[in-house]
Amino acid sequence: MNGPAATLLLTGALFFLVFEWSGALAPLSFAGKLHNAWFQSVTLRTADFNSVDISGVLGPTLLIMLAFMFIGGSPGGTAGGVKTTTIGVLAMTFWASITGRNEVIVGNR
Repeated sequence: MNGPAATLLLTGALFFLVFEWSGALAPLSFAGKLHNAWFQSVTLRTADFNSVDISGVLGPTLLIMLAFMFIGGSPGGTAGGVKTTTIGVLAMTFWASITGRNEVIVGNR
């Protein structure tokens, strides 16, 4: 697993845990909360399955879920979305723009 994919998985699980700890994840044990948050983070970008009642999630959780579904998976996979590489290029272009550079420079290239 590469860095950006791991970052997306970890942040997705963290956001889901934080926003839904007392919401959709409330009836679960501690381990159940961790497992379900991780599962939701993985599946949002790939298969869009759910392991908790999605109709009961909070607004911020829904917004994060939509963002992760928009991003989708990495190239070469069957996941939908605009792909992680496209989001990476957009993020690097945005950073170059706000730092006043005319070129995108990553890793001294």
